[in-house]
Amino acid sequence: MLTLFRRALIVSVLLWLVAPIASHAQSGDLDVLNRQVEQFYRQGKYAEATEIAQRALELAEKTFGSDHPDVAKTLNNLAVLYENQGRYAEAETMAREALQILAPVYPKDHVEISEARSILGASLMGLKRYAEAEPLLLESYTILRGTLGEGLPSVRKARDRLIALYEAWGKPDRVAEYRALSGT
Repeated sequence: MLTLFRRALIVSVLLWLVAPIASHAQSGDLDVLNRQVEQFYRQGKYAEATEIAQRALELAEKTFGSDHPDVAKTLNNLAVLYENQGRYAEAETMAREALQILAPVYPKDHVEISEARSILGASLMGLKRYAEAEPLLLESYTILRGTLGEGLPSVRKARDRLIALYEAWGKPDRVAEYRALSGT
């Protein structure tokens, strides 16, 4: 007969061996949810995508803890979805939370930080807080362009956000400047 100590030891070892498998399975589930979010987003079904993104956020927090970059990615996804639904205050909250997670993980000029700043800037623009949005959008565009080059979607999106900011803010010279960079 096994002693109580040996049974506890065996259970501990089994849990230690099984935990990574369970975590990997949950990570796979998160990938599936994120693909569904992306699919609904592309179809313009933002409410459906938001519902799934909220489930993805819960799963990411459960799987990785609340301060993991995968949680930040999901928060940014929610911020973009809220922005597309005109829910700018909620978008700002999600974007700020994502930046808080990413700031200690990546250097200031990292692509992840720059994209998160662009999302936050867009949220602030939606709230008509143009003076707050401008430095975030400018810095994001400058870093993304310098790091990735002009042709990538995230760079174009950052530039388009700057154009939208300057249009909304009534600064036609700045609109023309960034339109010239885009060729439109």
